[in-house]
Parts: sequence; structure tokens; C-alpha cells
Amino acid sequence: MELTITVPEEVEHVLEQRAKARGQDVKTFVETIIKKMVSPAVEDLPMPPSQSDAQFEADMIAFAEGTEELSPYSGTYSRADIYFNHD
Repeated sequence: MELTITVPEEVEHVLEQRAKARGQDVKTFVETIIKKMVSPAVEDLPMPPSQSDAQFEADMIAFAEGTEELSPYSGTYSRADIYFNHD
């Protein structure tokens, strides 16, 4: 089947970037996505693009925002704390 679709410019840019990251052209990348959508398997799902250490660090800082008032981890849990739902 041959299919022609129109996507917004921002979607086009994302597709181009992700295809390039996988070493594919956009057509092949989109075909791969469609095939996986029809018969998804966990091992076949595309991996997200890797990120730099700086980007990871920035994400972790953003994730931690608003947690300043939480008490720090004490480093200890009793056996009862860990196995509270076991006999």
C-alpha cells in the first residue's frame, strides 16, 4: 500500500531528527513505526534517543525542584518497614 500524509512542520522536524539518530531516512523510520504499531512487541519498540550527561543532569535538577523542604533520607529502614506486608 502506498500512502501520502501531511504532517505539521514541527512533526516533520521531529521525524527527521529521530530518523537521523537511527541512521535511517524518514520514509524508512515512519514505516518502522507503523509496523511496530500494528504488531507491537516490547523488544521491537524504538529506543528513545540517548541524551548527554549535561541534559541528564538538567533533567534530574528539574525533577528535584520543589523537594527542598522534604526531610533527607535517614539511611535506615527496619526489617518491619521493608516487609510490612509479609507474615
